[in-house]
Amino acid sequence: MQYTNQAKVEAEIKRTLTTDEETNFSELVENISEFISNICNRVWRDIGATGEVADTVRYYDGEGKRELFINDTDFQSITKIELLDSVGSVFETINDEDDMILYPLNSTTKNSIVLRNTRFPLGYAKVKITGVFTSGDVPNSIVMAATKLVTDYLSTNESGSSFSQESIEGYSYKLKSGTEINDYQQNVLGSINHYKKVVF
Repeated sequence: MQYTNQAKVEAEIKRTLTTDEETNFSELVENISEFISNICNRVWRDIGATGEVADTVRYYDGEGKRELFINDTDFQSITKIELLDSVGSVFETINDEDDMILYPLNSTTKNSIVLRNTRFPLGYAKVKITGVFTSGDVPNSIVMAATKLVTDYLSTNESGSSFSQESIEGYSYKLKSGTEINDYQQNVLGSINHYKKVVF
């Protein structure tokens, strides 16, 4: 994941990156972008990405209901749903869009599937879904947040302040010294609260 880039970071800090900063820049952006995705429970396309997003395959537990909530990310379209038996073999394939309803209606990104004529089987890893799993193009406010967190890290590193490893809701992130996120980082993260996906 890359939710910002070198040009935006250099514009924010008003200087070019040093050779040492450039060496680890991609990894830093990847870690901070993943951190933002984990907080928001969404995965956007990389900044500047073009072209169509390829189908990928994901597995989900079935709850014996007609509706299945996709809680790990959003999706944009479903190509095929395969219902699996207790040994993982396909016993039914649903690939006609008339046999499924994607919610929310009238929205580009979706978060649940309702089957018209059957139910998702009850059990672990009983549903195999092929589709386009993405929250779409990365929004400007997410780009801004990623840029500000990267520049905050670089500025703090430059001034010699130490970072300590913290764990927030199971996700690790390098934070400034202390037991809590500093005010600046808290304000940046607060600016993207409206992108947090509700998990059902």
